[in-house]
Formats: sequence, structure tokens, C-alpha cells
Amino acid sequence: MVGESFAPRTKREALKRSAKGIYERRKRAAVPEARRNDASSPENPRQMALINLRTTLELFGLPTFRVETYMAAHFSAPVDDEAHKQELLTRKTLMNETLKSFVTDNYNMFIHTSKEIEYIESDLSNLHNTLGQYKTAIKRLQDIPITKKDTHAILISKISSGAKNVNSTILIDIIDELNTLIYERKLEQATELVDSSFDRVNTIDATDIQVEDAHAKLTIEKDKLVCVASEMFKSPALKPQERRRYINCIVKLGRMDKALDLFVEQRSSMIRIAQGQIRSTGDLTSYITDVSGVVFSSIGTGWIEFKRIFKNHALNSRFFTWATSELETFGNLVRHQVFRADSSFRTVCQCVHLTVLACKMLEKQGLKFSFMFEKLFLDDLRSAFQTYSITARQIIAKALSTETWEIEQTWIKQPSKIDVADKLSITRSARSLYDVVHQFIQDMRLLIFNPIVFDPTVNDLLPLASTGIRVMFEEYLLNMATVSKSEATTDAQGIAILSNSYFLAEDLFPRIIKQLTQRIPPQRGMTEILNFHDQLMKFYKAQREFFCQKRGEKWISDIIKWNSEAEKWFAPLDSPVDTPSAGFMSFGVYLIQLGVQVNKCLEFEVPRIQSRAVAEVLSQLRSDASWSHVPAKLNPRGYRQLTLDMAFMKMAEGGSGFYQEAVMKYSSEIMLHAKKRLETPIETIDESWADKLIDCLPEKTRLTVAIKVTPNKASEPISRLISPNPSPARGSRAQSTLVIRESGSSRKQK
Repeated sequence: MVGESFAPRTKREALKRSAKGIYERRKRAAVPEARRNDASSPENPRQMALINLRTTLELFGLPTFRVETYMAAHFSAPVDDEAHKQELLTRKTLMNETLKSFVTDNYNMFIHTSKEIEYIESDLSNLHNTLGQYKTAIKRLQDIPITKKDTHAILISKISSGAKNVNSTILIDIIDELNTLIYERKLEQATELVDSSFDRVNTIDATDIQVEDAHAKLTIEKDKLVCVASEMFKSPALKPQERRRYINCIVKLGRMDKALDLFVEQRSSMIRIAQGQIRSTGDLTSYITDVSGVVFSSIGTGWIEFKRIFKNHALNSRFFTWATSELETFGNLVRHQVFRADSSFRTVCQCVHLTVLACKMLEKQGLKFSFMFEKLFLDDLRSAFQTYSITARQIIAKALSTETWEIEQTWIKQPSKIDVADKLSITRSARSLYDVVHQFIQDMRLLIFNPIVFDPTVNDLLPLASTGIRVMFEEYLLNMATVSKSEATTDAQGIAILSNSYFLAEDLFPRIIKQLTQRIPPQRGMTEILNFHDQLMKFYKAQREFFCQKRGEKWISDIIKWNSEAEKWFAPLDSPVDTPSAGFMSFGVYLIQLGVQVNKCLEFEVPRIQSRAVAEVLSQLRSDASWSHVPAKLNPRGYRQLTLDMAFMKMAEGGSGFYQEAVMKYSSEIMLHAKKRLETPIETIDESWADKLIDCLPEKTRLTVAIKVTPNKASEPISRLISPNPSPARGSRAQSTLVIRESGSSRKQK
């Protein structure tokens, strides 16, 4: 009985005992007898020799031992697999025992030798090197695969005996081997074994009951392997290479739908985790930049990974379906965060623009999702455009409510040249209108002037924006027209409105058109706003005409005083007629002051407006209603006075050529009225003396000199008509505003 207990019962136990005996014999041979006798003596630590761990490891073929070489040499022989497995495990066990004995036997030696300075460095160096070698050897043993390379082929080759049935014993071994591989997480080897087993079983007659049973058992193991691979794939700590290995196993096992589901679920989970790590600092544009970067970069990297795993191009539609779903989720997030009542129009445009830029990164990989933006944001952008249009109109209306209609010199930068600016004479409300529209265009340019995303020929964003801009201008023009018709509007305010109308038509609106058309050619929706420029010019010309038409009666009644003092002018007196009437002289002073006011903002329009003012006065004086205040009979002196007044008015017109023909026509009609009332025949009256008298005045200062030689007290009330608080007139500029055309008689007198 005793002998039987020590006798090896199996070949495995014999190999184990043999390996252990080799270890003991080699260990004793490596250590001399004398050294073994003194090794356990703690009284003489300096005579204790360190057990050479490297020599001990070499007994087992380490560190020169190579696992691959060992397995290739031993597994090629027809020996039972269990023997090799047991030998490897025995080697591993003996290595652990070697470490324990090494530390135990040499502990005192390390302590005593370290107390002497001359041995500290060498002892620590030997200890460090020895432990490093041992650590490397243990790691090599831990990485030794327990199954050999051709184990699967041997099992698969034994699965069938002939071609009619299945060897159930070998099938059990295969299932056991699969369970072992799954437990050890060697999924690639398990996948290869399952595929090979199915291929082998499929070559046998399918009507065999054993074949069906083999299929059922292998299917169970296959499902188990898929579940394990799925769980491993979902681990957040995996590296991309490891995750790719696991999903490749699922693909090789034929579960393509499962692999696709796992892939998109894992990608969606990564996006959610990354979005959850973004912290909002209150800056919405920064937050949208981070979120859009996460979404689109995840889609881009996911597409690269998808192509590496799934080689079949027919599966690409699944990726695009997932990407579209993620973009819709992202679009809902943007709509919830950006398109809110408290978000400014500029913030909305910037956020959508940043999203577009993030999407363009995918175009380098051949992914174009720009079409999604119209689907996601077009309705919200349309509402944002309409809302901002209403807000902008409210801003302009507020500026108009506090407008005093006083000219301010304003610098306006060119839209294309940042360093170049023009100085315009406009009011605060006109500047506010331009600033609002300019900012509106600057913001919407981020969206509309990107035909790749928002094609203006397809959607209605550009027509919607153009309509909003046109409505802003129309409402502003309507307000100016209403103010200009008010009786309380002074001449200075009327000139300010006239200046606004001109610079809106000739400068500000063309700048806006240039901003709209500098990136894209005029397309659908631009026709109306381009034609609106002609309406602005017509409005300015109409305001220029209305400025004089509205004030014509006031000039006649308050400045010339034709209605109240006409009889005095034409009263029969003995004094000679050598100066124009006091009323017409007062009107001449008014023209100078009017020219000074117009010269501040519209210098080039001074001759036209002065000429138009003279034409308006003469036009109203020629009417029958105006002649009801003139005596029924005019003496020659009265006729001479009127002749001189008409010559003075033609001189005040200045010969600009704008309304010269009308002035000549109207003065002729006025003189025709006078001729009908003459008491003396016309042949006895010399009419040319009035022109000669005017021509005798010094050149370019005729009107000024003629006014100075005549006492006139009406200059102060005339100033109040021009402006409530008139600025001091600059004499030299005032004198040069009336350009007088030289007559033939004046040239002769020079």
C-alpha cells in the first residue's frame, strides 16, 4: 500500500515528479557542498554566499528559454497535450518556489552586507538586476499559451470518422476547449475554432442526427462567444485596437447585425459622454463650437473605423442612417439652446455658422451632410429673420421718436476697405438705420452667402432678408415725408431731411447693395431691392422739389410780403427807381442764408436749390390770385420798380441753368400782367435800364452789394425762418454760393 501511494498512477504525475526531481538535483549541483553547510549559519553572514538566482533560472532554460521555440519543438511530436501543459505549469510553480527560497535564504545576507559601506552599492545593484531578471522570467511564463498551435486542427480532424457521422467524444472536447478559451478571453482563437468546426461539420451528411446535435451545441457556444465579445466590446476602458478585435470576432461569427448595432451604440455612447463633459461658461457660441466639434469629429472617426471593420460597401447605408439620426439629435439640441427668445440674431447666425464649419471637416473624408442643415434649421432661421426684422424696425422707430433732425458729421467706413471712411452729413436716425441694416447684413452673410449650405436659388432666406431691409427703408422714408409736411418743420430741419434722402440714395444704400452682392451675383429675391435704389432717388428729387413748393407761399407772405405791401411798392412817388423793392431784397438775403445752410451738407446742391426757390416764388407770383393785391392801374414808376425786381430775381437765380428757362418764363408772365395794368403805353417806358443797373454792380458780389446799399431790417426774422438757432454765417462762403452769369454789358464795362 505504501509503495502504491508513491508510485505514479498516470503519465501526467510521472512527468510532474520527474520535473521536480530534475529541479532538486540541478539545484544541489549548482551549490557546492561546503557552501551548503554554511548557508544556514546566521553567525557568519559574511561567509554566506548569495544564491545565484540567474544560475537557478538557467537550470530551467531561463532567461534564454523561449516559449515559442519550446512549443514548436514539443507540440510537433505526437505526445499528449496534457503532458506539455503539465510541464509548463510545473515550470511556473517551481519558479515561484525559487523566488520564495531566494528571498528567505538571503534576507539576513542583504541586511548584514548593507551595513558595510563598501558592499552597499554592489549588493543593491545585484539585487536590482537579479529581481529584474526574475520578473522578466515570470512574465514570460505567464504569457505561455497552454494550448498548442495545431490543437484546433487536431480536434477538428477528429470530429468526424469518415463522412457519415460525428465523433461525439471529440465534439465534447471541442466544446470544453471553447469554454476554456472563452474563460481565458482568447476570443480570436475561440472564433477560429468555431468557424473551423462548423465548416467541418457542414461537410457531413446533414440528415445525420449527430450532425444536427453538433450544430445545436456549436450554435450555443457560438451565441455564448458572441455575448462575451459584446460585453468586452462595451467596456469603456478598451483601446481602439482591442475594441476592433472584439467586433471583428462578432463579424467573423456571422452576426453582422449584432456587430452593426454594437458599433453604432458604442459611437452614440461616446458622443453622449463627450457632450456630458462639456461645461457651459455662459458663452453660447463657445458651447456650440465644442458640441458641434464633438458630434462631427465623432462621425468622422466613426466613418474611418467603420470602413476598417466592415469591408462590404452595402453596409455603408447603416452608418449613414446612424449619422443622420445623430445630426437630427444635434439639431434638436441646437434649436433648444440657440433658437430662443432671448438669443440675439447675431448669436443665432454665429452658432449656425460654427456648425457649418464643423460639418465641412467631414467633406475631406467624402461625407457631405450639408443638406441636413436646411432640414434642421431652415424653419427656425426663417422665424429668426422675421423676428429680427421686427426688432430692427422697433430700434429705428425708437431712434426716430427722439430725432431732432439736426445734421451731424458722421464717418462711415467703406464695406470693402476697412481703412477708408467717408464723412457724411446725416442725422442720428439715418446713422441708426444704416448701422442696423449693416449689422443685419453682416450677421446674415454667415448663412446666406454660403451657397453650399443655404442656396439662395432654392430657399427663401435671401428674399426674406431683402424684403426686411426694403421695409426698414420704406418706413424710414415714410416717416421723413410725414415730418417734412409738418408746418412746424423749419428750413434747417427740411434741409436735414433732404440731406438724409440724398445720402441714403447715393451712399448708404449703395453700400448695402455692395455688401449683398459682393459674394454672390444678383439672384432670385434681389431684383426688388436693386430696383428700390431708383425709388430712393425719386424720393430725394421729390423732397427737393417739395422743399421749395411747401415754402413758396411762406416766402411770398413772410419775406417778400407781397400781399401786404404790394400797394406801397407801386405807389405813385417822385423818387427815381434805382434799387429793388425791400421785399425782394429781403428774399435775396434769405437766399444767401439758405445757401449757407445747404452748403453745410449738400454743397453741390446750393445753386440748384437757390434757382428752384426763385422759380417757385416767380411761379406763384404769376398767378391771378397773387395779382389781386396789386393796384388795378400801374403808373410808369411802379412798372419800372417791378421790372427792376424781376431783373434782381433773375440775378439771384445765379444763371445756374437748372431752372433758368422757368425763371425767364415766369418773369415774362409777371411783366405781362403788369403791362395789362399800365396807365401809359408801353412804348414810352424803357425796360432795358433795369438790366443795365444790375450789370453795373461789381462782378460776383452784385447781390451782396445791392443788399448793402439798401436799408433792410428784415434780416433777423428771415434768420429765424431758416433755423430756430442759426449758426453764424460765413461771409466769404455765403457770397460765393450765388454764381452769377456774366452779361454782355458787364463785360463791356470791365
